[in-house]
Amino acid sequence: ELLLTRRLWAQALYRNATGQVSGQISGARPPVLLVEIDERSIRADIPSGDPYPMDRAYLAKIVERLSVLNAPVVGVDYLLDRPQSQNDAVVSEAVDRSIEQETAFVFGSILDPEEEIGIREEIASLDTVMQGHTHVPRGYLRIPQWGDPCYEKCPFAYVLALTQRAKKTPIWETIAPEGNLKNSRRRELRRRLLFEIRGQSSDRTLTQLHRLRLSPWSSISRWWRQRWLHPLLDFSLPPEHTYDTLSAYYLLRNSPAQLNNQFDWENQVVIVASGGYSEAGTGEYRDYVKPPLATSYWYRQQGEVSDRFTGGETNAYAIHHFLSQHYIVPFPDSWMVGLNLIASAGIVLLFSRTSFSLKRQRYLLMLSSLGTGIVSLQLYVSAQILVPWLLPTATVWLFCLPTAKTVKDFHSSHP
Repeated sequence: ELLLTRRLWAQALYRNATGQVSGQISGARPPVLLVEIDERSIRADIPSGDPYPMDRAYLAKIVERLSVLNAPVVGVDYLLDRPQSQNDAVVSEAVDRSIEQETAFVFGSILDPEEEIGIREEIASLDTVMQGHTHVPRGYLRIPQWGDPCYEKCPFAYVLALTQRAKKTPIWETIAPEGNLKNSRRRELRRRLLFEIRGQSSDRTLTQLHRLRLSPWSSISRWWRQRWLHPLLDFSLPPEHTYDTLSAYYLLRNSPAQLNNQFDWENQVVIVASGGYSEAGTGEYRDYVKPPLATSYWYRQQGEVSDRFTGGETNAYAIHHFLSQHYIVPFPDSWMVGLNLIASAGIVLLFSRTSFSLKRQRYLLMLSSLGTGIVSLQLYVSAQILVPWLLPTATVWLFCLPTAKTVKDFHSSHP
């Protein structure tokens, strides 16, 4: 994890130095808008001043505001699994009205241990809204397992990305709920969505996203606590190229005209999430971590300072990757070390058949190491492949240098 964090930091520096910051279309907004309930929102708008658990009447205000702004897809990164007296009815009514305005909702859930625990039936039926679990392996993109149809459990960001893409096709018209019908006997909305995409989608991007699964190698390697070929969350991309942010405080106070000029509501996935306040999280698990080195680097480039990186930001990166098909696949270190051991044998054989001095051999090793490092950095950007550099290069040096000295001594004693 330490090596991966530093590698992404190096990639951020390389992107910035070479001007290869993003493949985003010039002038286009990022695909995600993160509505953050931050300290200012809590102090100003939550009467009790206590955000844990989150006041659902406050969430209802946010939902209603997003409905006015015609946000097509809204993810709520809060766990609404326990009753909250009269506030459940308030947020339920707000969700119901938004569904009638054709807003699609995805609520956060947790796995305990394999079953999804999510939104209460009294708030919304899973026939009219969807849910997805927010369990994310740190630093990696959460993709459904190989062979998993995603019917019983499905990642939060993945469901949001599928929904956003499906909303632009005729598929959504065939499954769209007409209201928060708690007594509906229709199948779960998420299952209907997945089934319809599989059966008739003519949208190539949507079909590819629906079929996206971890490779068999990635799934099998989990038995050894490895993540072979498991796509990464690419923190070498600047946050501002990945998602927009808006404080819930300003969402509720700025006029719709102002907000419509600021953001692309029609094409952005909206996530309502914590803004890094201390109480954010569930139980003993906090909803924030220390920012990755690469992200801290981009913060400094913008003159910003932050000591927290939230779950909402993690999900924003994931949705960006799904919608833009940005999948950075890491080549396993152990595989690369093995290949470099073979290459080292070839290098030693080459040195043994030449009269290169030890100094020249070291120079050639340094030059080749630098060259492979630059190629590795560029492959990451151009081919979306992370080729390990540090450990494999160290393997070559450890294998070749002592042997090179032995060969030199041999030639010196046998002129």
